[in-house]
Amino acid sequence: LKSFSAQNLAITLWSFATLQIRDESWFERAADCLVQRLGECKAQELNNALWACATASVRIPWFFLKADNHALSVGLHEYKMHELSITMWAHGAAGVCNHQFFDAVVNEVLNVRGIESCAPREVANMAWAYSTIIGRTHVPWMVAVAGYACNRMSDFDMQCIGNVLWAFANVGSFDEPLFVTAAEETARRCCSAGEEVTVNISQVLSAVHAAKLQTPDLLK
Repeated sequence: LKSFSAQNLAITLWSFATLQIRDESWFERAADCLVQRLGECKAQELNNALWACATASVRIPWFFLKADNHALSVGLHEYKMHELSITMWAHGAAGVCNHQFFDAVVNEVLNVRGIESCAPREVANMAWAYSTIIGRTHVPWMVAVAGYACNRMSDFDMQCIGNVLWAFANVGSFDEPLFVTAAEETARRCCSAGEEVTVNISQVLSAVHAAKLQTPDLLK
């Protein structure tokens, strides 16, 4: 592995995860080699490596934290929006908490790039990850997510709708316009929904129930 470039290490990790090859020892050795090559790592390469660890269910907290520190040191402006989104998702899936990094990404989205620069899946991934790992209400962030989702609900797939509502319900935050809009959109899609989205419909139902909202069309 010492002869592998950072790019080759990241591609190999991505390939292992995609092929569902879970070798914890190999992942850890590859992660250690990547950490030693952080200076030559591009944002996409670190992004792919973190995604691979999370997807393969190989939890390497020290690797995530080293990658976070590197991202903060070079500047988040070096990362594309989908790379930040997937990196946050990877933290959520792997159960790795880093308040400083998460808050820095949220600040980048809210105060530098603007949430409107994000795609719906990017917003949903980040909302889910923040709620999963940080587990507290970040008011400006939640307000921005709610406003964005209400305005673009038809662009969200059912997984994104379910994850956004779950993110709010998980921290006891209930935005009525968001929940009503999501419930109406979910009700509209239910007739043609396949089995693959039943878990997301359940997320919406659970969140709406927790908010004690009356949504007769959705229940029908």
